[in-house]
Amino acid sequence: MNIALIAHDNKKELMAQFCTAYCGILAQHTLCATATTGQIISDATGLTIHRFLSFSHGGGPQNPVPSLL
Repeated sequence: MNIALIAHDNKKELMAQFCTAYCGILAQHTLCATATTGQIISDATGLTIHRFLSFSHGGGPQNPVPSLL
């Protein structure tokens, strides 16, 4: 399953905590996130995450879930 991990700036730490708690389950799936969120989660968990540019840095066309824009 493909899972997109998206968090507002003030929720990135909470997302990292969530991913740490569910690391074993998330590791079984393909993960993607925007650059900053993906880096924070990867640093906290060691998970492999395909990172896209943030929207403000031209990542809109790369967005894995365009319906969320």
